[in-house]
Parts: sequence; structure tokens; C-alpha cells
Amino acid sequence: MDGCRIVHAITRLIDRDVLSGLLFNLGIPHLRMYEGYPWRETWIGKWLTCQKIRRFRKLSERQRGLRTILRTMQRLATADVEAVKQGVGAIAAKWLVKDLYKDHCSPKTAPITDEYSFWYSRLLTHWTNLDRRISIEFPGREALILPTRLGNCIRSFEYYPDREYGIDAVTLYPRLIAKIDKDYAAVIDDSKTSLDFMINCSTLSLLLAVSVLLNGPGPAVFQLDVWPLLVWGFELLGLVVLAGLAYRGAIIRASSWGETVKSAFDLYRNALLPQLGYARIPKSKLEERNLWDKVSRQILDGDALTGPRMEYEEGP
Repeated sequence: MDGCRIVHAITRLIDRDVLSGLLFNLGIPHLRMYEGYPWRETWIGKWLTCQKIRRFRKLSERQRGLRTILRTMQRLATADVEAVKQGVGAIAAKWLVKDLYKDHCSPKTAPITDEYSFWYSRLLTHWTNLDRRISIEFPGREALILPTRLGNCIRSFEYYPDREYGIDAVTLYPRLIAKIDKDYAAVIDDSKTSLDFMINCSTLSLLLAVSVLLNGPGPAVFQLDVWPLLVWGFELLGLVVLAGLAYRGAIIRASSWGETVKSAFDLYRNALLPQLGYARIPKSKLEERNLWDKVSRQILDGDALTGPRMEYEEGP
């Protein structure tokens, strides 16, 4: 019995409802497999993680360099572009020409009196795009980086509440769901469903590719019939390409899902405080971060050695 017949036999034996339930219950382990958690300590996982860390360091260095150049340009506050170049250094000037004028744009195209504004606006746009790219593609610290792009994309928005508000998202998100409007909760679920669909498509395409590879081109190999060999090769290549495209689509869907999750914390975090017993709304960013950090630690770790980490507060 060849590979295709085995697959057909298995699908006949499994009831449709049972298969749906199996896919639903294996959704989290399936997603974690694509994120890289189960195999991150293997040699391939360590190698991929090192590659991602190098990429993160490179982008971070460029971000810091851009920030330094922008601050230097602000201090110079002059329309003389030559003075700007001397202030930031010849290396920075060469780097600017290399990265900012890939579209064959030249500083000569700008009026002489507007060259400072021209350089500054280009740099600021480049720095903004780079900062956004780092925040979307990486969790922010090297110790949190995972072997896959999908894993880092998901982990990035998982740690967004901690970066912005001091909230442990994994601990408080199940409690936050109760305060989210039903319509917005449906938007979050739709984004997650779209991600699951892409991941399932990628997995099924890979399984079919393996099945086609094991099944082989059949007697055409011995008969030297070119057409069946070409069909077999195109089928195998098409399934592999489809799996890759579905994986790239999953990264895009994960980013969209992350935006909805981040927005949920932005919009509904204050509504959760009274439900947890802390009715006072913070009046500053620092106060909010200290408050949520203590609330998260109280829920996650319990009392400290000296007692509760923070007492309930009455509203104003």
C-alpha cells in the first residue's frame, strides 16, 4: 500500500468531528512547535537562535547609531550639510549614502538651503521604521529570543504589556478577557483563527510533500518517462513552496493578532483594576508600572516575606 492509500485509509478511520476536536486541542502545542519552544535547545534550535540574536544586535546597533546621529544633528541646528557630516563623522556619512539613497535619490536633488531638513527627515523616517521593525520582530531582550520568526513575533507582543505598563501578560490576560467587549473579543478571536488556519495549511502542505516524496514518481523512474517525473517534481516543489508561503502568511497574521492583543491591554487594563481590588487609577507612567508590577507579582508569586506586596486602595 503506497503513501496516498495509507493517508486515505487513516482519514476514513477518523471521524470528522474527532479530527476537528483533535486539531482544536492540539492547537497550542502545534503553535509552540512553530514558535520553537520544544526544540530550541537542540543544535539546530541553538544555531537559529544565534542567527536571530546576531540580527537583533545588528539592528539595535543601527538604531542606536541613528539616534546618536539625530541628536547630533539637533545640536548642530544648521543648514550646512557639510558641518553635519563633519559632526557625525565620515563613517556615518558613508552609511547614510549607502542606506538612504537606494532609490537613486541624491542630496543634490534637494535645494541647498533645505539640505539639513532633507537629511534630518530621511534619518528620522529611517529610525522610526527601524524602531518599529525591532519592536515587531523581536521581544526586546536577547534572553527572550526564539529560533523562529513566528516565535519572536508572538513573544514580542506577549512582552508588550510588561514593557509599557509592567503587566505580566501571561498571568493577567485570562483575567482581562472578562472585561473586554464582546465585539472586540470577537476581533481577537478572528485574528487568532486566521493565524491557526495559516499554520494548519503550512503543516498539511509539508505532510503532503513528505507523502509525495515517499510515494515517488512510480514506474516512470524505470521507464525513463519524463512527463510523470516532471509532474511529480512540480507537485513536490509546489507543496514545499505553499508551506513556506503559508508560514510567511502566519507571521503576518501573528502580527495582526498581536496588535489586537496589545490594544486590549491599552484599552481595558484600567477597567480590570477595580475587579482585582485596586480601585485607584494611576496618574503617571511610573506609578502605573509600579502598581501593575506589584499586582502581577502578587498574583504570580503570592505574598512576600513581609506580607502582601500591596494593600487594596480606595478610589479617589
